Amino acid sequence: MAGTTFPGVPGVVIGFNQRVAWGVTTAYYDVTDVYQETITAGVGGAPDTVLFNGRQVPIQIITEQVPDGAGGNVEARLEVVPHHGPIVPEIVNGRIVRRTGNRALSIRWTGHQATDEFSTFMALAYARNVDEARAAVEGFGVGAQNFVFADIEGPRATRRTR
Repeated sequence: MAGTTFPGVPGVVIGFNQRVAWGVTTAYYDVTDVYQETITAGVGGAPDTVLFNGRQVPIQIITEQVPDGAGGNVEARLEVVPHHGPIVPEIVNGRIVRRTGNRALSIRWTGHQATDEFSTFMALAYARNVDEARAAVEGFGVGAQNFVFADIEGPRATRRTR
């Protein structure tokens, strides 16, 4: 196997093995959705909620200690709408604030869910023909990519089925 990769990627992203070659282009289709959330304040210490499909869903809070570069830590707090994704902070008077009022925007991106691109590139490394290469990329979940394949069998009509 030989080809091109990116730092930190344990495999060949664009390349070939003894039987199959593959290439990738970026497809400019949208892989991110933005939602306007309606927020209701939590009662009695309960977390705030968002309205979804007619019911109140608790907002998840993720808190982490982030190094501040001066030997200390800063507490970072992220609010996540479970079915959509993180709430986007607002900028008010030049300062980043968690959110204001009862509305907020959340972002859902394909990369927020766990995917297994490693298996995709490992399966490509061992693919023996175009059909196996196509099957390998079925699990590719993050990013908007077009894959193209060629094998040593030469041109032929192929059909994708799911």
